[in-house]
Amino acid sequence: ATACVALAACTKNEVKPVSTDQKITFETAVYKASSKALISSTAYPTTASFGTVAYRESSGTPKYFGPEEVSYNSTKYYWSTATAYYWPKNDALTFMSYSPFKYQESAYSSTAITVTDSYNQLSIPNYDVAVHQDTDLMVADIQKGQMANTTQTGGTWQKGVPTVFHHKLSQIVAIKFKTVDTQVPNDVKDYANGRDGSAQKPYQAGDQQFFINEVSLKNTCFKGNYSYVYADSPSPATITEGWTKDDASTESSTLWFTEPSGDSNTTGKIIRGEINLQRTSDSGSPATNNYILVLPQTFESYTNKADAPHIYIKYTVRTYYSATGFSDEFIEERVPICDIHPTWAMNKKITYNFNLTKQRIYWDPQVVDWEPESHTVEI
Repeated sequence: ATACVALAACTKNEVKPVSTDQKITFETAVYKASSKALISSTAYPTTASFGTVAYRESSGTPKYFGPEEVSYNSTKYYWSTATAYYWPKNDALTFMSYSPFKYQESAYSSTAITVTDSYNQLSIPNYDVAVHQDTDLMVADIQKGQMANTTQTGGTWQKGVPTVFHHKLSQIVAIKFKTVDTQVPNDVKDYANGRDGSAQKPYQAGDQQFFINEVSLKNTCFKGNYSYVYADSPSPATITEGWTKDDASTESSTLWFTEPSGDSNTTGKIIRGEINLQRTSDSGSPATNNYILVLPQTFESYTNKADAPHIYIKYTVRTYYSATGFSDEFIEERVPICDIHPTWAMNKKITYNFNLTKQRIYWDPQVVDWEPESHTVEI
């Protein structure tokens, strides 16, 4: 299990009298940027919608409403629920919000995300990241002691409850390879020495070409339960949130790259020492999303690399002994993720950079000294 704990001060807004009933609206923002099908800026898109729950802070802390869908009204320029809710006269509200309200995949576009809520708590049970690769799951900072629409950071819409979202998944956005010099490990080395096998640049003996054949995530968990808990005592207030992954039976493999059938080592060819490996589908064709959303989790050490959550890499090294003659070596590597970093943390965009190297053949010559030999002959 993994849990991230953050400390937050408990701040309540100054109580202000309200002369007329005021409809509850929302003011949205996104903490960090994401990519492609995911939210790509710090502005929450007006075409999206999110879910919210509200609790009264009076004795017993009863629920006020929710979960309700909040969407943007492009005519009246505010974020609100379809059913109008109004601020209580003599009480404050606590809000917890999450995004999106419904899954973003076309097959699940009418399915609301299941949340379990209570005062100061929100959880999302049995979430399957592998199935919902187009859903940018986010949760907003809890808002305590709210008594009126207060902030306006969007500029074009009315004031509302401050609602700042944080991405609650992690995403792998790039896997890159480069071949490096064994003598200068930080320097890119083209083992083909600038030659590409063309008539103008034929290969020579000793040239090498590297071809990536497959890259996959192995033994990683994509199912789990998210929890967000606010505690105002003992002081100072704390927020405890994180994911609990399902047991080992839910571990699975996810492909990043594979060669298309009949590709002949073209797509994964490392050119001039570097390649940014674009994600493919199982058939080797370009994938719809050039990222993988992953469940935040902590990685433990394993004695056996094959049992550990790891990145599987299969590649070919081709060594030329003439312009057209070569020998292929097929290599498989399993890199435990715990050897790279201890966790996939929430709200992270991860790039993996792999350096490939070949140990140059050297010789260690020495000479065995002459052994003395003497013979005496009688004539």
